[in-house]
Amino acid sequence: MESQTETGRKLPALKVLTMIVALGVITLGAIFLIVFSQKKGSQKSQNSASIPNVSNQQEEGKPPESPAGMAVLLSEVGGSGQSGIAVIGEKDGKILVALGISGASKGSVEPAHIHTGSCSGLGNVKYPLKDVVGDSSGTTLDFGIDKLRNELPLALNVHKSASEQDISVACGDIK
Repeated sequence: MESQTETGRKLPALKVLTMIVALGVITLGAIFLIVFSQKKGSQKSQNSASIPNVSNQQEEGKPPESPAGMAVLLSEVGGSGQSGIAVIGEKDGKILVALGISGASKGSVEPAHIHTGSCSGLGNVKYPLKDVVGDSSGTTLDFGIDKLRNELPLALNVHKSASEQDISVACGDIK
């Protein structure tokens, strides 16, 4: 199966599928970020729809707060064919890390960690995350996002397997 672009170039099915999965992961990540960045009691009316921490919160001339979260793009490492996105949000004073990877084989189990440093200079493991199984992972860390921001530079790294943790398949700098 191939798909044609506007210029008439044919794209292999794997690339088309990878693009579709990546767009889906980004969309789900944005939804996750919006939902989990809301703070308890932050909305004045249950009937009003708003973007968290932006509308309906400008009281007494105070500027709107930024949502408590971030997205980390995970780039392919070493020709692995894997890339993805991690969404880091905060709820009830805890960090939630949702991770989606495309290009992983079905049933694969790949360790993921937050490391000190950056992808170009990966340091020691700072926070272990739940393994990526197939194409996703979700982890809760028992501290707030401000602590994480104060520890930058950090990188989110996905490893090939438990026995091959020295081989990275995808990595993204947390900014």
